[in-house]
Amino acid sequence: MSSLPLPIFYLGDSHVRYFRRAEQFGLLLPHEISGIEVGGATAVGLRNPNSKTNAIGSFRKWIRDKSRESIVMIHLGEVDCGYVIWHRASKYNESIESQISDSINAYFEFVDELLDMGFERIIITGATLPTITDDDITGEVVIARSSISATQKERTQLTLKYNKLLEKNAVSRRLPYIDISSFVLDQSTGVVNTKMRNTNPKDHHMNSNLAAVYWAHRINEVISHYQPVNLESRQWSAVRSTIIKAYPAHSERMSTDMYSKVETGQIVQGDVVGVQGEYTIIRNTLLGKSTLPLFRLLHTKHYLSTTLPKKTAARKTRSKKTAGKNEAPSFFIPELQPSPSYYQGVIVKNQGEAPTSASSKFPVSERVGEAWLTALSNLIAVRSPLTEQTYKRLTEQRFTPKQRQRFDRLLPLVEEVVASQSTASSVAPGEIAFGVMGYRCPDNAAASRNIGDWVQTIALMSHFARRSDLRFTGDAGLSKFFADLQAAVPKEKRIAGPSATAHLVEFNRDASFFDKLPESLWAFIFGWYFKLPFGKLEFPFPKNIHPIFISFHVSNANHINDAAIEYLKQHSPIGCRDWHTVRLLHSKGVECYFSGCVTTTIGGLFPAAVVDSSKPVAYVDTDHEQIPPNDVKLTNLINSLKTRPLPESLDMALERLKSYRSDFSKIATSRLHTFLPSESMGVEIDWQPVHEQDRRFDGLTGANAIPHSQMSERITQIVKVLLDGILNGVSQKNIYALYRAEVASDIAESLKHISD
Repeated sequence: MSSLPLPIFYLGDSHVRYFRRAEQFGLLLPHEISGIEVGGATAVGLRNPNSKTNAIGSFRKWIRDKSRESIVMIHLGEVDCGYVIWHRASKYNESIESQISDSINAYFEFVDELLDMGFERIIITGATLPTITDDDITGEVVIARSSISATQKERTQLTLKYNKLLEKNAVSRRLPYIDISSFVLDQSTGVVNTKMRNTNPKDHHMNSNLAAVYWAHRINEVISHYQPVNLESRQWSAVRSTIIKAYPAHSERMSTDMYSKVETGQIVQGDVVGVQGEYTIIRNTLLGKSTLPLFRLLHTKHYLSTTLPKKTAARKTRSKKTAGKNEAPSFFIPELQPSPSYYQGVIVKNQGEAPTSASSKFPVSERVGEAWLTALSNLIAVRSPLTEQTYKRLTEQRFTPKQRQRFDRLLPLVEEVVASQSTASSVAPGEIAFGVMGYRCPDNAAASRNIGDWVQTIALMSHFARRSDLRFTGDAGLSKFFADLQAAVPKEKRIAGPSATAHLVEFNRDASFFDKLPESLWAFIFGWYFKLPFGKLEFPFPKNIHPIFISFHVSNANHINDAAIEYLKQHSPIGCRDWHTVRLLHSKGVECYFSGCVTTTIGGLFPAAVVDSSKPVAYVDTDHEQIPPNDVKLTNLINSLKTRPLPESLDMALERLKSYRSDFSKIATSRLHTFLPSESMGVEIDWQPVHEQDRRFDGLTGANAIPHSQMSERITQIVKVLLDGILNGVSQKNIYALYRAEVASDIAESLKHISD
């Protein structure tokens, strides 16, 4: 990935002007922003190349020669929600819901087109809330939309609903979604706050200055999802001075060597340095996920700092009369910022200077408390040596009651980390080390919260648990979990194999370099790749991991760099979860085949489910705002999974699977890793994908899907052959040869399929 700041491109209607204004204020530095504005563009019109605005033609022409490494923001929907949906529903005598669906589908057909073109760094933005009131009678747009009778509140409610669907579709494609509705909506009236209205009563756009700041705040929150930003030396000077003033004892929390790197500006956001990168974690978290947004704020008139460069500090003396129109607005927005005491030693406008005494109790604000709790959770996730020291430092500090409960719940995890520091990860003679995939990560944003990931781990490890002659040692929590799972396997589902001992070790998919691993570790590699902790690709895996790839999915082709390709070739064949990944790897010269999804095998752990039609239906992440009163809504996205120990997370996933089997008559879901494992257990399924043509599902659902029972049987056979070989002591080199021989026909069939 390029170390240079990625350009940001916007495609949208006239409301993209807020992004341009944010750039003028310098709130998006060091990224360059440009794009195309098509006034009156609609999402639904993207389906029609002959539409009045020809937005689709303009967008395609503008974007086609741009770098695929760029970040692309799409901003549409205001015209749809403010006029077109209502107009078309009346004109064609169709429902509002039908028109919303048409608009959303057209929107994401264009998004998928961009993805297929290679633009993987896409940000979906929420449609602008309507500002035209029920009493407005002047202005070109007001007159043009006067034919619809919907009130401002009704148009606002529809826009909020529309934005929820935008978010849902973005999440299903693993794209970030941002929205400023929470900042601009007046909850007491149900419409946009009057301060957000344009000073020109004939202009239906929002107050550009305010909207620019809100959008910049949201953009900065997600921009590191795609790339960390290196700070220039002068930026480091301001940030470093602020850190030192805010935290006078911070040098106690890091080594002398690490402190000197901060002093000289050698540490940049995204770097993992020193002892497991703990300073990077603390710094990013304490300063609100990124030091760069802090620097941007210090350079505006939200906060006036003694550490500002002379050029910026000089702006303080400029009068309103002489201020340039592109200067950042001189108002304070408390909902965007932490309390003034968060920046000890920083002069805050109209607030004076905060106390800097090192003996004062800290943290002193709810925002700081949240930052410290997140920092401690991240340190626990990577088993940092700073975990215990940070916990002790916070023991006597002030938290809100809710924060104190969270803090107290972290104690067992801290004790687990401290215990792991005192003992080396060793494997007794005669034991064979196997990795159990977890999903914790030092970068909290990259850590998984999707319970479906742990379901995949259970599915793969079910091939261990079904072996009666296999003993489990290693991590105490893991060995107990799988021993208990093993004991519950029905006799008819058990698999015969060599008598052996498996030493279980947690390794984390997206942060295995932080894991304490033995010298040699076998690991089955499956699931979704790749996350980017701190904006970096943590792949290939450490050399002591011997990977066996099966049910492997690559989401972003840009992440398959030369090192990744070479690593995959060295450890081929690669069993791919979907045809998209087969085609991608084959195009790179990697020997691969279609294996399907490992969660189709999870039924081997349980007796077949008995369907009871009298029980409620579970709706798991479906597009149902209202469901029958006796039915149940569930979600796979659980925030606590980000920091829970692996055995606890696995237990939660197992309980969810058991609930699917016993508590419901049917499961309606848009989640692949609810659909496939539930079907495997014999549960009745109503598959409701957000996007049926999602390339993640290619070969798993739809017309070209391979029967799941056939998929399950084949994966079970492949894993049995490989696991038998490893447990019998076959060498690493010969295991890969054994794998290649076992799937030779699968490779040939897959090649024929993608060639037809």
